[in-house]
Amino acid sequence: KAGSVPVMIVLSEQPHREILARHERGTEVAAVEQRYRSVANRAGQESVLQALRKEWDALEIAARQEAFAEIAPAIKPSQDAVETLLLQSGSRVRRRFLSVNMIAAEVSVATLDRLAVNPLVAEVFPLRTHFPQLQNSVPALGAVTFWNAGFTGAGQSVAVLDTGVPLNH
Repeated sequence: KAGSVPVMIVLSEQPHREILARHERGTEVAAVEQRYRSVANRAGQESVLQALRKEWDALEIAARQEAFAEIAPAIKPSQDAVETLLLQSGSRVRRRFLSVNMIAAEVSVATLDRLAVNPLVAEVFPLRTHFPQLQNSVPALGAVTFWNAGFTGAGQSVAVLDTGVPLNH
């Protein structure tokens, strides 16, 4: 829409951290991790490692599923309230997040001012398109040395997937 600004709206109420912490299976995961590490350097233990990795992953996935099942309904009321405000102002809601209390929207400048003073809103920031900064990363990684040695990466794909859920890395 003409005159609108794409923004992320972070809502004040952020229960996901507490909910995730409550659903952590620290003791169970630590026990599996300890068993995994104890056999990791032993030859011929691949099947044991695979089984332990599956167990470890299953514990992590179960904990996150339980937490997310609790997070979505916990953040829904405040998202509903802010979405109503946005729609009444003629804004367009692009996305409601289910695991953190945020909304992506396109809003007018006048709506930005109203959001800034709304007690349900902690922060509003513009969405910007970011581009790779190869002038910095290429020299920092020493890529030219690899390119000169014939390693171009042609035919390879790289993906970085980050859920944003673990807060300790």
